[in-house]
Amino acid sequence: MLSFPVRTVDGAREYLRAERLRRPVRPHPLRIAAYLHGYQDDYIPHCAQISEGLQVGCTCRRRGVCAHAAALLMDFLADPERYQPLPYVLRRMPDAAWSWLIGREFAWQDVPEHPHPWRQPARDAAWPALARAFAAPPPRQWTAGQAYAMCADTHPSWMARHDWRAAFDHWCRQILTTRDEPHGWFDLLDANPALPLDTVWQTLAPGRRDLVPRIFSGLGDMSSPPSPPRILALLHVLTLALGRCRLVSETWQAYRIHDPHGQAEGEAWLAADCADLAVAAWEAHLPQEAVARHAVRGRIIAQVPQSERLPYALADCLENPGPDCLEDLKPLLTEVDWLRMRDAILRRQAELDGAPTPPTG
Repeated sequence: MLSFPVRTVDGAREYLRAERLRRPVRPHPLRIAAYLHGYQDDYIPHCAQISEGLQVGCTCRRRGVCAHAAALLMDFLADPERYQPLPYVLRRMPDAAWSWLIGREFAWQDVPEHPHPWRQPARDAAWPALARAFAAPPPRQWTAGQAYAMCADTHPSWMARHDWRAAFDHWCRQILTTRDEPHGWFDLLDANPALPLDTVWQTLAPGRRDLVPRIFSGLGDMSSPPSPPRILALLHVLTLALGRCRLVSETWQAYRIHDPHGQAEGEAWLAADCADLAVAAWEAHLPQEAVARHAVRGRIIAQVPQSERLPYALADCLENPGPDCLEDLKPLLTEVDWLRMRDAILRRQAELDGAPTPPTG
């Protein structure tokens, strides 16, 4: 537990009461910093968690933990959600490293006093600002536009809104009609893996073997913790780029930990017009949990020809007996066979429910 001299705590509290600690950032999960407007100068207190504990410092260069750094730590403990990742405009800069962050030349003017509305959980009052950014025509260098930077920082809760998804889809299509360069989209994926870019990849990636080095460069990036959504998106693009290829199947298998039931792999094969490989992926990795297995079997039944549905429908019916599954079996069996199957399933359901076996006939 941290403890500071009384004088240091009093000074830190005074800074916080006067709201002199501004622009708090969390450029890394284990690092925080802020801009502190002092009474004689401006300072940048910072803290990093290392294996030995906390590494606390400040540009005031005083020995020990100063009141500026104490204010930073007290503020973070009181409201950690206030400490946001660096905005995209700073993250994209090649020299935006921690050593630069705590130096005097850091571009603090590009860190907003308050997080932009799109960096916070979705709320109706903030929607007009996002809508205006999407409605503006893409600039000549579209990766420098406000909408691009906004998307790179958008909070995932916005993506659940119908109005946001419609505006985002329109913005993507606007760009795709004039540019077929995929690298800006890869950068956007790296910045915000939660973005729904399937439409983009479906347009740009099919048959593009030239994208493979970029995909594997992304998969092999060890500079940041692995992000399952980003990895699955890159595998999706690889599937579209190469199609039926052993390399694609082996790569999915190498990252199976991120797709244990083959659901993302199956969707990627469907997007690549390989329904048989989608079915194979789903069938090979059926979930153990009954509800999830039922949902996957439903996807399989929807993809296989009518003549091949019976084994899947029967297996699902035996595991989930009931009127609905009996109706699903009706078009797959003769009337006599269906009646026999109905009686067998009703008996099975009664056994599972512990009720008397119903009469048949």
